[in-house]
Amino acid sequence: MKLIVTHAKIQHYVPSFLLKGFTAGKKGRLHVFDKATGKQFQTKPHNVAAEKGFYDVKFPGGVATIEPFLGSLEGRASKLVREIRHHRTLATFSEDDLVLLAAFVVVQFLRTKQFREQFADLDLKIAKSLRRRGIDPDLLSNYRPLQDDEDVKLASLSLLPEMAAEIVPILLGKGWVLVRTGKRNPFLIGDHPVALHNERSFGFHGNIGFGVPGVEIHLPLSKEFALYFICPTNVESILASNKKLEHLRSTFGSEDADVQRLEAGLGPMVRALTERTVLEACRDNVIHHNALQVRYSERFVFSSSGDFSLVKEMLAADPRVRRGPRSEVG
Repeated sequence: MKLIVTHAKIQHYVPSFLLKGFTAGKKGRLHVFDKATGKQFQTKPHNVAAEKGFYDVKFPGGVATIEPFLGSLEGRASKLVREIRHHRTLATFSEDDLVLLAAFVVVQFLRTKQFREQFADLDLKIAKSLRRRGIDPDLLSNYRPLQDDEDVKLASLSLLPEMAAEIVPILLGKGWVLVRTGKRNPFLIGDHPVALHNERSFGFHGNIGFGVPGVEIHLPLSKEFALYFICPTNVESILASNKKLEHLRSTFGSEDADVQRLEAGLGPMVRALTERTVLEACRDNVIHHNALQVRYSERFVFSSSGDFSLVKEMLAADPRVRRGPRSEVG
């Protein structure tokens, strides 16, 4: 982090350029749902998902901040996101473009209010767990409990370079799919837009993490488009199924009813993975994606349409959804 004097005071943890993809009308306003209060309102993208000095850490010699770095990354990534929204494909991107986009996705995961709150909550649980075992965490040489909000801010920001360097290669090794939905079923975006999901279970060890087998990663880019990252093991399974389909096609012919049924289900995903064509999302796909945005958001969910029925249903079913996910400590 660099000591500086002049920089933006109101600092976004979800970039305005990303939120602009979810606006509606000539005034370009967002519909906002506050999970903590249940209230809804409309505003401009630059007014939300931001706090004063969110990336500033005070030192005796001045203020250290990563805001200029984030601004530079956003500026370069925004051009790629605009290309995706306009050209509706990933096929035109170079390897350098994909590296930049991967870096943006990983940094976006690490920079939010939700990540910081989860980090602080985990540290608190670790300290409590140690005390229950008769260990004073303040006396340990290799661990010091976080003392206050400034401590949390500095510690979480310090993790960003190392974690980004570790996770970007993992993301580049996944299957990248661009997903599109229609106007009637728009994507939502939350204040922690990089969301993870895994259908596999690994018991005590958990199943969520960028490198965990089976994990899928979602990032909405606009009310129409989202990026979907698929685990390499799942990609292998999809491509293996496609080879079986090719064998069936050569055996029974492309006009066979079963072959056509399998092609309709498998073909679009295979083409999206291998040719980077856009994958059309069905209504259930959109609901799944939007539910992840609701669950991962720390407080706010944003919409182009103002339809927050899914948010309300999820809150009614599980009050824990009022805040973002928290880790468990044994």
